[in-house]
Amino acid sequence: MIESLPSRLVTICLLVGALAGLAIWFGTIPPGAQDGQPLTADRIAASEDVPVGQHVQVTGSVFQTDPVVLTTEYAYWTGTHYRTGSREFIVTGSVTPVRSSQSLQVYGTLRSANTIEATNSVAVSRANISYMYGVSALAGAWTLARLALGWTIDRRTLAITRRPEPTTPLALLYARFREDSTNA
Repeated sequence: MIESLPSRLVTICLLVGALAGLAIWFGTIPPGAQDGQPLTADRIAASEDVPVGQHVQVTGSVFQTDPVVLTTEYAYWTGTHYRTGSREFIVTGSVTPVRSSQSLQVYGTLRSANTIEATNSVAVSRANISYMYGVSALAGAWTLARLALGWTIDRRTLAITRRPEPTTPLALLYARFREDSTNA
């Protein structure tokens, strides 16, 4: 067990460094068609010659509905600088009914530099994305509150210890109100 303050600080720094390093390393691994992964808009934009006939998975906003035109954003590293931009794809085949400015994820085959023959597509409402972030923020706040109300940090040893009596949010507010009324 790590008991001394300096050894705990070193251990915390090593664990945070390992977490950051692994996150960065994972982000540098690109999916490849040879691994069964479909090409994305980033990989298509980075190709000198367009890989016609390859399986693709592209996500973007619907720009036009008849025919369906999808606007995607891309970003890739050339080795010397970073390139970003947008690209439009005409989507043919079985496409989910969509409205303009709706988000659409298309799976299919690249038939030309700007045409995708869809085998499957999924329309995602903008409200679903907002809902996802809202629920995630609420869950994170609830978890942080439970952690703060049930545990404390011993500043002397940098150890996380359970509170002798876990408090509730109402008890915490009552204690603050009582402190303010006695100080006034």
